Amino acid sequence: MALTLAALFFVASHVLLSSTPLRTRLARLFGKTGFLTIYVLVSVLSLGWLIVTFFDAPRDVFWEDPLWTRGLLMLAMPIVSVLLVTGITAKNPTMAVVGRPLKADEIPGIFRVTRHPVMWALAIWSGGHMLANGDAASLIFFGAFLTLSFAGPFLIERKKRVEWGSAWGAFAGQSSVIPFAAIVQGRTKVTLAEIGWGKILFGLLLYAAFMLGHQWLSGVALMQFS
Repeated sequence: MALTLAALFFVASHVLLSSTPLRTRLARLFGKTGFLTIYVLVSVLSLGWLIVTFFDAPRDVFWEDPLWTRGLLMLAMPIVSVLLVTGITAKNPTMAVVGRPLKADEIPGIFRVTRHPVMWALAIWSGGHMLANGDAASLIFFGAFLTLSFAGPFLIERKKRVEWGSAWGAFAGQSSVIPFAAIVQGRTKVTLAEIGWGKILFGLLLYAAFMLGHQWLSGVALMQFS
């Protein structure tokens, strides 16, 4: 019960503070800096509550994780790490709070691949862990992140479309929600150099660090892990 409440609060708080009229009211009341402080505090506290309740929750198993799901997740995690690093370190025009319009020649390479690299990283990570963990607690915990990763792009794009006006169309024409769709359609092109070799390398190093520290972070050894 506690984990379910924490998961609901985690998702609802992010949606309410980033993509509803409540955001505008709070920003007007507390100013931009005050609102950002509230946003960060609520995000950290809600995440902390979710993690604590997850580790305290009973593990009611629905299915045993087959070996192939572990292998699939390990293959997917380098992609997750690269998407996360490149999305966070580039100018992010789709950030829910402080993103700004970019001209066509300013769009970072990773955002020509997809407008939501961080959300895709979150979706692959959480979806993979749900598949590889057949217990109720994991389904609720990772399901909260998966829900946010699916709802996030829709809510962000709706808000940015209103805020940016015609500038949104110019940006959207050079990118896509689905990875590589705009490239396949010939609306844009990108090279690995534009994404950033250093960022890609750092993403792979981050993946290696997570693999080495997985047991310390989660309490689950790699040979048993999701």
